[in-house]
Amino acid sequence: MKNRSKQRTFRLKGNHRLKLSLLFTVTVGLLIWLTTIIVFAITRALRDSPLFQVGHVPPHTFAYVFVFMCCVIGVALAFLCSRTVFRPLLRLMDAFDEISHGNYAVRVSTTGIFRIMKIGERFNKMAEELASVEMLQREFIDNFSHEFKTPLSSMGGFASLLKQDDLTPEQRHEYADIIISESKRLSTLSSTVLMLSKVEKQAMLTNVSRVNVAEQIRRVIALLDAKWAEKNIEVELYAQDVFLEGNASLLDEVWINLMDNAIKFSYSGEIVRVDVTQTDSHTSIVFSNTGERMSEDTKKRIFDKFYQQDLSHTTQGYGLGMPIVKNIVNLHNGDIQITSNDLFSTVIEILLPNEQERE
Repeated sequence: MKNRSKQRTFRLKGNHRLKLSLLFTVTVGLLIWLTTIIVFAITRALRDSPLFQVGHVPPHTFAYVFVFMCCVIGVALAFLCSRTVFRPLLRLMDAFDEISHGNYAVRVSTTGIFRIMKIGERFNKMAEELASVEMLQREFIDNFSHEFKTPLSSMGGFASLLKQDDLTPEQRHEYADIIISESKRLSTLSSTVLMLSKVEKQAMLTNVSRVNVAEQIRRVIALLDAKWAEKNIEVELYAQDVFLEGNASLLDEVWINLMDNAIKFSYSGEIVRVDVTQTDSHTSIVFSNTGERMSEDTKKRIFDKFYQQDLSHTTQGYGLGMPIVKNIVNLHNGDIQITSNDLFSTVIEILLPNEQERE
């Protein structure tokens, strides 16, 4: 399976190309029409003037005068028209220079003749997206540093305590266990970041095979038995054997993350429900749980790296599970939606095509 380049030359869509062509044609036509009318009026006035009634003036002088005035007046009108028509483009070029220097707060006017192509609105939308990306990068660095610094500081502190000679065997075991726990935490974080980096860089789905989704989810439920049993949660699975084409190991990551989140954010003694259904073209996998409802801001940002609704970090996790899920679903040409209903506070539906394109 070969990785095809996704780079392509930008081209205007047919509707926009037609509008731009019409705008240019009308502008040139108006310039020609105005130039002709003005020159014709001036030439006629000159022809009837006493200056050109003199017999020694050659007849072709009118032709020279006509051509000269056409050039002068045409250039003058074109200059004035270009300043009016191309001023938004010049401002847009200046705004692009500001963007290239990191000023994402710059905005351009959205009024004027070039509103036909909505250049201003699209530029402003681009600037807003770039500003959002910059903010996410800063948050990613801050959160990543926090998640690494905390266990490293803890390990360093308890390693220093272990050097003391007056510690009891129980204390040494306790400190050693803490260091082991923190090192496992770092290892898990590193593995999760590597997984996210892998799926982000992966442009095409590889190792496609026929996967039994229902069987995969059954194994995940059994794997997480200790977690949902500890919270006295009842897990309900409504699924027959459903097959689709995909990467089995990546899909396992999706089910593990979604099931783990459903258990983590459910109230004790509640129900976590998983529904798997299939149509001729798509397979729907729905994870539903009862717990605290997501805010609208959380729904918008849940796929951001290291984003956690619980800002106190009392909930175990790093905020990388949902970005991984999102990227894997995208690799499978699928879709993910987060809603709620009267029975469940959080309903996450994964919609995957039954067949993947093969190279």
